[in-house]
Amino acid sequence: MQDIVGHKKIISFFDTVIHNEHLSHAYCFSGPEHVGKHAVALSLAMRICGLDSVSHIASYPDIIQIHREIHEKTGGLKKDISIEQVRSMLSRLIQGSFYKDSYKVVIIDEAHVSSSAASNALLKTLEETGKKTVIILISPHEDLLLPTIASRCQHIHFSLVSPDDMTSLIDIDNEEQQEMLTYAAGRPGLLMTWLADNDAYIQYREYSDIFTTLFGKALYEKINILDPFFGNKKDHIRTRDNLHTMLDVWKFSLVKMFKQKQNMLSVADIITIEHDISHAQSLLKKNIHPRLLCEHILCMIP
Repeated sequence: MQDIVGHKKIISFFDTVIHNEHLSHAYCFSGPEHVGKHAVALSLAMRICGLDSVSHIASYPDIIQIHREIHEKTGGLKKDISIEQVRSMLSRLIQGSFYKDSYKVVIIDEAHVSSSAASNALLKTLEETGKKTVIILISPHEDLLLPTIASRCQHIHFSLVSPDDMTSLIDIDNEEQQEMLTYAAGRPGLLMTWLADNDAYIQYREYSDIFTTLFGKALYEKINILDPFFGNKKDHIRTRDNLHTMLDVWKFSLVKMFKQKQNMLSVADIITIEHDISHAQSLLKKNIHPRLLCEHILCMIP
């Protein structure tokens, strides 16, 4: 697997599995967002199917990718992966391989946001997976998958990438890129996004700066600071996605503050706030009111 930043043990594992022809029918790639789960999944699919370029994947009939679709009216992502998407996948799997004796590979990104009907259909697929079919579920929140789905997958956990591996992506003489490297905190996907889109980096910095200003404020002041981020009342899905991203930034900012001793936070404070943020992110997927979730977190910030 070429052009993958870090994850050498995982790559070595799949080298051995493919060499020995011991591929499982289903894998669950879990771990923090932006660390390279999707990149490894694509690279693995290419290798299984004998492709030599990522550009061929979109048109290759035996690699099926599923992700949340764009809502026609709002232009934002839909709430979940639909039953129709899973049914379409099933119909393609039933047809068999386009090329003789080829594997079929299915990659489902954000598998934890599948609708109830889609999850049940996926479960049936996992129970009846045919020969030479590999299904890869990608999720930073594997605890939100149906337990019956999770139990039918071999779990591959992705960790943050080491600083040495991350430096291969930047110009070491560029101060802004060095700063990006620090904020990326072991997540190459995030760093690559920022290098291509500086506005995305500015947005991340804004979320991080907001978090640091919350400490030492009265609750009403904290609420006023966050109020603009409850934003577009007509597009609840985008608001929830943006809040989920902001909470993810907060978790990494929390650790960064602790390491740099920017705040008098105890280890117990870190654990409590991080737990509350992670719990809020999971509840956002269950339609709990986002403002209530954030206000609870604000109460925990000293």
